[in-house]
Amino acid sequence: MINKKTLYILGLILGLILLSDSVSATIYGSGLNLNSILQPFGSVNVASFYIRYSAFIDAVIYLILFLSLAQLVFVKVYKDAKKEAKLVSVAVSLALTVSMVIFEMNTGFYLGKLYPIALFVFLAVLAMLLYNLLLGLFTGANGKSVSAAFTYLIIYGLFIVPFNVLNDWVIKSAPYLASILVLGAVVSFVYLLIQMFNALDFKGDTTPLGGTTTTTPPATTPATTTPPVVPPVTPPPANYPNDLAYLINNDYPNMLNELVRRYTAYSQQFEVILTKRHNPAGPAGSPIATDYARLVHLRDDRIDGMSPVSDEANRVLSIIRNDPAKYALLNATDLATFHRFMNWHGNILHVIIQNEIEARNAYNGRALHTTRTIPQP
Repeated sequence: MINKKTLYILGLILGLILLSDSVSATIYGSGLNLNSILQPFGSVNVASFYIRYSAFIDAVIYLILFLSLAQLVFVKVYKDAKKEAKLVSVAVSLALTVSMVIFEMNTGFYLGKLYPIALFVFLAVLAMLLYNLLLGLFTGANGKSVSAAFTYLIIYGLFIVPFNVLNDWVIKSAPYLASILVLGAVVSFVYLLIQMFNALDFKGDTTPLGGTTTTTPPATTPATTTPPVVPPVTPPPANYPNDLAYLINNDYPNMLNELVRRYTAYSQQFEVILTKRHNPAGPAGSPIATDYARLVHLRDDRIDGMSPVSDEANRVLSIIRNDPAKYALLNATDLATFHRFMNWHGNILHVIIQNEIEARNAYNGRALHTTRTIPQP
């Protein structure tokens, strides 16, 4: 398999050989024998061929134009039904194409009568097809610009050789436009030359035509820098439960602190309800459904609720206690920390239960209530 860079260079060389005459003939009055290459096509009469098959050629052009417009309208607008939109766009394009062909047959009109506009339309359609075809070959970072330059030179070559009558008409009718066309060909030609020479740089690419890669190992140089001095680290004992130590010093206390925070918010909402219920005639008014919904939210919701984080703290506690092999290896510091937080955990649950009982009794008795405070660990 030929690699992409080799294919790129071969395509450039072939294109430059075939197209150089298009530019040199215009600039210097003589070419690189492209005329001899195209000699078999010298007897082709494009005008008579078009007049003979004008209906078919016009139908192809109409279909391309109408299909493009229909795709733009239906497929772009109806994105949720692309398959149906494509079918509708094809049907509409065929209907409009048939209508235009019948119109030409009834009126005697054909696109050739728009000469030289018809040839420009034909070359424009051909340019679009060539550009999209070349994009599949040149896929690099500058693939679009290379494809555009190739397309321009090919169309310009057709413009001055098979369609030389059109070229002569442009030179006579619009000499400035003819100069711009020549300038564009020169720029495209020079740009392709530059890209070809840039592609000849095989630095780092040693892939032969057969596809086998041969790599040259880099030269090794002796190290001249002194490695940094790493202070000695006393390793932990074998099989030391680092995961349990992390749970004890991070996850477990984080869950307990979060439980205290959510308990405080929950209790404050309970006090709001108790205050309104104790004095319904006061400025606060009696509790409403929103107050109770807020209380349930602060108790059960996963984001703000007290119950989910309490369940998570219990889950972490179970993980630590249910691994006796690693638990037995914990050092004295981690064991003391774990016992301290476990006692705090019990105190938190006791305070929450007692506060819940007192708050509900106060609610039933229409009395005020002061939230119990959780002691520090």
